[in-house]
Amino acid sequence: MLDKSIGELYIESIPVKLGPRFTRRALSSTPVAAQSQVVNEPYHSYSLGEQRIASQPFFVVLYFYGQQLESINLAHSAEEFGTSWDDWSEEGELRRKQRHDDWLRGQTGHASHVYEWGEVGSDYDPRSGSSSITIRYSWQGQAWPRRGAT
Repeated sequence: MLDKSIGELYIESIPVKLGPRFTRRALSSTPVAAQSQVVNEPYHSYSLGEQRIASQPFFVVLYFYGQQLESINLAHSAEEFGTSWDDWSEEGELRRKQRHDDWLRGQTGHASHVYEWGEVGSDYDPRSGSSSITIRYSWQGQAWPRRGAT
């Protein structure tokens, strides 16, 4: 579940609440085997693998700047969208994006929106061939701009 009023994402399969105040230190005390992805300090990302959020399966990646959680990336992991590059298709990724849009509308009322605490968006990137949801709290250690926040 995504609490749009404060930006917290509840991952029921761990269970843990992630949000603008979540830190790398806090990640080390959660009961999940986080796999380090990109390490280029102060940037560091971790894959949490497949997790259940609001009863849906998502691949979850956390992006940190120093100790601060900057963003969360979610990708719906249903097999209908393919399980490898062998069964990838643009049509499948666009269906995944539509699923993301629908899920976000159910959680927040919007597929993409700017809030006081950050922003949430759903996107398809044709260069990487992937669709994902991004929940952004900050940028390079700086609080997210409050442009158009509602």
